[in-house]
Amino acid sequence: MNLEILIRGITLTFKQSTLLITDMLPWILGGALIAACIQKVQRVPFEDKILKIHTALAIPIASVSGAASPLCTLGTLPVVTAFLVRGLHRGAALAFLSSSSIITPQIAIMTAGFMGPKIAILQVTGGITAGITAGLLLTLAEQNGMLMFRAQDSIDIPEARHTKRSFMGQVSSQLEYSLFWLVTGVVFSQAAVVLSDMSGMSDALCNASSLNNQGNPPSGLFAFFGALLSAPLYSCGGAVLPILAALRAYGIHESFFLAFLICGPATRLRSAAAVGKILTPRALTYYLLYILVFSVLWAFTAGPILH
Repeated sequence: MNLEILIRGITLTFKQSTLLITDMLPWILGGALIAACIQKVQRVPFEDKILKIHTALAIPIASVSGAASPLCTLGTLPVVTAFLVRGLHRGAALAFLSSSSIITPQIAIMTAGFMGPKIAILQVTGGITAGITAGLLLTLAEQNGMLMFRAQDSIDIPEARHTKRSFMGQVSSQLEYSLFWLVTGVVFSQAAVVLSDMSGMSDALCNASSLNNQGNPPSGLFAFFGALLSAPLYSCGGAVLPILAALRAYGIHESFFLAFLICGPATRLRSAAAVGKILTPRALTYYLLYILVFSVLWAFTAGPILH
């Protein structure tokens, strides 16, 4: 009997996973195509123009550019550090790294597919705003004599990897990475849903959610826990989004997911390590605390829109 239940659970898990992955394939393909297009455009030489941009414009432009970049923080680090040595404004450098760690075009498209366009738009605007604010705060801190950046001779400048891949080769590379984490996240999330349904856990969660909705707990509380849990739990957007979509079915407030999606990618270990290449240890601590506070405030402010 137990074996029959196990087989039924596994069959249902893979059936639901297949349906969800099929629904998500157009979003994944769209994200891969956009990422490949942007990578082609980024090869156009524009170094001189970037370095001459006025400080007041450099920070917001850098933040928007970071959000538009298909590369993760580790991928953009060689470019940013090279520009820093050539005279790029430090606030603009941090703005670019900050926004690029929170959002990429392919992640925005996947978020729209899993969580809906509303959260995706707030994730994008939140990532850009976080980058701009981080750049402005760093500029203000340095104007007040605080040492925020490492000395230039101590900044490691890894070599940028120039690829001669064709456009379709880049699309294939994007799909190879995205699909692995997507399939992993979908299978685990659907297995958790099936397990909770079979064990009666889903009924308990739904009842708890109903009680929470009646009590109207503040969205700020959900946002705080979403941000707090995101740093140790966020791995990759492709893996996390299916799990968040499964949790959403239990009535958790939307501000939890928005805070999770903004704070998690910027504070996970590899993003923090990348930003730590250019910031002093104390400045990195301030930066991570800032991301935590910003994500909570952003999700709390957007609570009425999301609910």
